[in-house]
Amino acid sequence: MADAEGVRGVAGAGPLLVGVFSWRNPDTGEPRAMLALGVPAAQAIFRDPTLQAAVDDDLQRPQSVLIDTLTRREFGPANGSRFGAADHRREVEINGKALTIAGHFTRGAGTQCGGRG
Repeated sequence: MADAEGVRGVAGAGPLLVGVFSWRNPDTGEPRAMLALGVPAAQAIFRDPTLQAAVDDDLQRPQSVLIDTLTRREFGPANGSRFGAADHRREVEINGKALTIAGHFTRGAGTQCGGRG
């Protein structure tokens, strides 16, 4: 982080947590490897303040997760095609632990932000 903060124009830096976990498709039960990205609870994730406020609100619930709308359909979106509002409040299993999809975002194929708590 100190290296990044030393770059001209960088206002601040923080850790990015990265992990590979086992996601179980909520419809078929089929396990899939997933890449999860996260940051410490107090750290901003997005520059857009409206999006950041939504993320902060969604992740206040314990054991919550956000999902990218561009995540492949093999992960089991409710409509069979793409994750979105229909998936909010759906329970999913990640590494054998029950989590709830609290919201969604669109940033890139397959990234998920792990919930806080």
